[in-house]
Amino acid sequence: MEGFVLRSSVPTLPSRTVLLPMARSMKKKIDEKELANHLTTLLKVQITVKDVAFLGEGWHNIGYMVTYLQEGEEKRVVLRIAKGKELGHEYPADRARLFLMQHYHAKFIPSHIASLDVGCVMKGGKLNSLSSSEDFFQLVEEVKGEPYYKDLIRIRETGLITPEDKKKTMMLSDYLIDLHGQEYQGSDNEILSLKRRHTRDCIGHGEMFIGVIDTYPDTTSFVTKEELIAIAQRMIALREEVKDKVDLCRMHGDFHPGNLFFTGKGVTVLDASRALWGSAADDVSCLGINYLWYALMHTGSFSGPFMDLFSAYWENYEKKTHRKDLPEVSPLFFAFRGVVIAHPLFYPEQGDTVRKNVMRFIKNVLKAGTFDHHKVKSYLS
Repeated sequence: MEGFVLRSSVPTLPSRTVLLPMARSMKKKIDEKELANHLTTLLKVQITVKDVAFLGEGWHNIGYMVTYLQEGEEKRVVLRIAKGKELGHEYPADRARLFLMQHYHAKFIPSHIASLDVGCVMKGGKLNSLSSSEDFFQLVEEVKGEPYYKDLIRIRETGLITPEDKKKTMMLSDYLIDLHGQEYQGSDNEILSLKRRHTRDCIGHGEMFIGVIDTYPDTTSFVTKEELIAIAQRMIALREEVKDKVDLCRMHGDFHPGNLFFTGKGVTVLDASRALWGSAADDVSCLGINYLWYALMHTGSFSGPFMDLFSAYWENYEKKTHRKDLPEVSPLFFAFRGVVIAHPLFYPEQGDTVRKNVMRFIKNVLKAGTFDHHKVKSYLS
């Protein structure tokens, strides 16, 4: 029996090591026999699919009317897929979240139509049900080597950097240069959607700026609620200026020292997060602000070994990439990363003086509206 094609604007993902252009659309072919088998398993009675017809599409979803025979009686059910563009639906995980939430919530809303199943399309067209899932897990390979933050702690304690420390900093900078070297290949609408999403998420995502400050205590001795509100307002205004200027590239999304390991074979990274495509400013500022933070914990100012490492890291990246969006977009991500490192619960061992300096840096770099790595000391004054 012929299959039918589900169309979505979300691209297939590249492998970790092979740089391939992104496909402009993803097509999943569902064999009607597979659909019949899935309905048979779901309904616990033999099902024959008679017809699958395009029903219509809205802003979020596309619908197909599935007509099937159950014990000689003709019945119908609607199959829905997310269109996979804009509104935070660009990645497969977004669409999984959308349908899992709708399936779960339908059980608790009076007079709501029944959600019969939620599932996924496997390679080869097989359909798998997720409707009985309660939570999720991930299995990953064991990481070898030592996390980079241990090197930073050692440098903070001794005040000394070795040739190996300088080498590691350059390796990390070069790693990002290579990672960011792959640009997104897609339609203008897809590119615009991903650009805007990345800067929008920086502010409003549950794991980013707003989500982080929501976990702050109600009162702190180093920043007031009014100051945090002012920071958020400035971020929104600045984001409006830069949201379409993002130079879209492949990215890691959480490039901090705890996710970076050095092995005998080089750099190994953990936990790529939140977005695959966005501004390089996210990754570059993520590690960059850690050099600033350790400098503040070490000397109380932007000076000493961590200033040297920061300068080498940033200058190497700028020299080899010349990314036009880096100065303009970095302030947004410095603000997000700044409230993370200043967090009184995440990192309770630091003093309020360090936290106040971080907040001063955030406010001043946002006020400047652009980041110049030669002016870090002025952002702290």
